[in-house]
Amino acid sequence: MFWKTLYNFRVDMLTLVFVCLSISVTGLHAAFTVTVGSPSVKVKENEGVDLKCSYTADFGATPRIEWKFKDLKGYQFFIYFAGMITAEYEGRITVYNGGLRFNKVTRADSGDYDCEVSGNGGYDEKTIKLTVLVPPSKPVSRIPSSVTTGSNVRLTCFDADGSPPSTYKWYKDNTPLPEDPTKFPNFKNLTYKMNVFNGNLEFPIVSKLDTGSYFCEASNGEDTPQRGDAVLMEVRDVDNSQAPAVKGSLSTETQNVPSKITMNHMLEKQYGVFMLQEQTELPPHLDTREEMADLMTMGGASRSAGLGGIGGSGCHGGVGRAEDLHGGKGRAGDYHSGTSRAEEVKKTLLKPIAITDTTTVSGYNGNQSPHS
Repeated sequence: MFWKTLYNFRVDMLTLVFVCLSISVTGLHAAFTVTVGSPSVKVKENEGVDLKCSYTADFGATPRIEWKFKDLKGYQFFIYFAGMITAEYEGRITVYNGGLRFNKVTRADSGDYDCEVSGNGGYDEKTIKLTVLVPPSKPVSRIPSSVTTGSNVRLTCFDADGSPPSTYKWYKDNTPLPEDPTKFPNFKNLTYKMNVFNGNLEFPIVSKLDTGSYFCEASNGEDTPQRGDAVLMEVRDVDNSQAPAVKGSLSTETQNVPSKITMNHMLEKQYGVFMLQEQTELPPHLDTREEMADLMTMGGASRSAGLGGIGGSGCHGGVGRAEDLHGGKGRAGDYHSGTSRAEEVKKTLLKPIAITDTTTVSGYNGNQSPHS
């Protein structure tokens, strides 16, 4: 009984060893497999580096090997194709059986490198991520010197050189600001939002509590962090007293002079007089309201007198609805009624008229005379 048990034990052990050997052969050396030394490689700028890539023997003695590169912007192109190094990489790399070597890397070489092997009907590829280490440079920041309470304010910070890309920290009055102010009692009253990855510091509704001296810091683990220039940002209330009033900015010489548009509206509404309908600018000699009124009296410029403009044709040339000076027909009346109506207009023009509706003044900037 003992010998039988021992025999069965030996048979089971031999079976187990055979199974393990079978798994080892098929599992550790799968068919058509590409292997890289490390999926992620880091190297300092201006140093050399090897990207190792090997393959199983079933690809054949002379498999087709290709290397592709995809940069950080997503552009992809060959660096080794059809057994030749592409023109852009001649003199910079060497391809050998088992990998690729850079003589000297630059920050532009950071990206993904694909090692592709094909032969005997098989294909496989593996990717190596290369990071060229570059310390950050002094970041460029944009910080406003003066802002208004209640407005949305964004401070920006950017380092163009750091590789890997820098992360950012902000300081106020030489004190580092936490990424989330709500988690710290000393900062819980502040409402800023900080993005450590793109360098933005945003105040959705800035308040006077946010007044202070700000600067940012960029770091990526290489060399020492770099700081930008400090800028004092003042938060001020809106000052309405500085807003210029239109009437107050007019001189005493011109503030009672009606504009062209206001005068047209007044005359047409009160007296039925059509004024300056075809003329875009006042004649240069009409510098005062008195001269304008005299000219209207001479021309009898009213619907009653049948004249079409300020000047008209004087007492002797009334045209339009009136057919002659003494016997106007239709709706025209006579010369005397036209004259009396114009006299009324003259009296009205000579009264002081303050500009109250500034929206009717075309192109007025509050500092120039309406005649200009």
